[in-house]
Amino acid sequence: MIRIEHLGFLTKLTGANTMSNTKRLLRLPQVLKATGLKKSTFYKLVSQNQFSKGVNISARCKAWDSQEIDNWIKSKLEQAA
Repeated sequence: MIRIEHLGFLTKLTGANTMSNTKRLLRLPQVLKATGLKKSTFYKLVSQNQFSKGVNISARCKAWDSQEIDNWIKSKLEQAA
């Protein structure tokens, strides 16, 4: 099941964990909150292919796969260990 989670509302509503196996699309504010990155740093990493360019969910709206973001976070935690 794919769902769009907007500003953490569904997380609070359903109690879903951000590191879950549920595949969902995250908007930029959620990605930035989850990673701790600033917008300019995130887009720099996108240009370096460390993140995908996201998917268009409407004409002016992009989102990123939550599993991709979770995997990036896990890799950073493993590098720090």
